[in-house]
Amino acid sequence: MDFDAEDDIPLSELANISNLMVLSKFDEYVSIDENLEVTEQLSDVDLVRQAMEEPQQEEHMEDDKELEREETAITTEDAITSIRKLQRYFQQTENNTDTISILNKVELILNKDYLDKPWIQTKLTNFFQNM
Repeated sequence: MDFDAEDDIPLSELANISNLMVLSKFDEYVSIDENLEVTEQLSDVDLVRQAMEEPQQEEHMEDDKELEREETAITTEDAITSIRKLQRYFQQTENNTDTISILNKVELILNKDYLDKPWIQTKLTNFFQNM
């Protein structure tokens, strides 16, 4: 093995040299994009385009809110239909008599609510439109 006396560096000096190298690389890394332009001056065309896009985005947000409202309102007829689907599903599987009896009770409650709902005819012509 060849050994040079120049390679014999005390460990403390070697640690200081490596720390300086790491710190200098870190400083370079942190400041590498200081001279980059992160914003630009918008032209009149860009400003007009952005102004035109904003109302469309607001309309889409309003449409989404309307869809959310529509999804939350479930009619009694929809609930009865869903209960009947669940009943059919559980009738196809075994050992679900308790579940089916609970669904039957829920269906009775929904039917009672449906039948107790006041039926008001707003116009005489509405009655004839269903025929």
